[in-house]
Amino acid sequence: DKLGFDWDPAATQFEQRYEKLVAYKNEHGDCLVPDRWAKNPKLGTWVSGARTGNNRITEDQRQRLDEIGFVWDPESTRGERRYTELVAYKEKFGDCLVPARWPENPKLGSWVSTKRDSRNKLPEDQVQKLDKIGFDWDPFGTAWEQMYEELVAYKNEHGDCLVPRGGTENPKLAGWVIGRRSRRIRSRLTKDQIQRLDEIGFVWDVAAYYWEQMYEQLVAYKNEHGDCLVPQSGSENAQLGRWVSK
Repeated sequence: DKLGFDWDPAATQFEQRYEKLVAYKNEHGDCLVPDRWAKNPKLGTWVSGARTGNNRITEDQRQRLDEIGFVWDPESTRGERRYTELVAYKEKFGDCLVPARWPENPKLGSWVSTKRDSRNKLPEDQVQKLDKIGFDWDPFGTAWEQMYEELVAYKNEHGDCLVPRGGTENPKLAGWVIGRRSRRIRSRLTKDQIQRLDEIGFVWDVAAYYWEQMYEQLVAYKNEHGDCLVPQSGSENAQLGRWVSK
């Protein structure tokens, strides 16, 4: 004892780490020390070991850790915290579509994205909790349905799906329509989506479509006038005249 012999080094280490953990709690508000915390790597390793059982913890020590809010299952705790944040987001914005890189809370955006990717691996109770607040498991599919409905409405009003590119009425729909025609985006469409677009007369090749339209007008002109010499300046069909000239 005179030499300061340590009869219980495990207990001594516990006290040292416990004091550091209390200091961490006072500074950060929780006991969630990162595994590889640069400021004190040993504390992070010890906290992790306490959870996994690698560090032997007595009942008294466990109780003392409980008293300072030690988290034995950090993933579950983080999940509850993120869920609460998501509920708050829903109340504020009306949906659960948190951007993946939302600057206001990047961790929430990342968590939401992870939940979508791992839906099939989630416990049923977690899926139900998210369903309860209207969680969107497929935001791209939802966005597609919304734009498709807008296109159907446009078709019903205008008689075609040729939404003008420079139109100010619905520039978002115009951009979406143009995007579906591109090879890159079209290759990602499902067979069902392509079929549904075909059913409402979606035009995949606008240039070819307009060529056929003008050709039919030219045939009609030929039948009426006996030639294809459509005047460019004629007011009767100036558009056809310009097309013939080109």
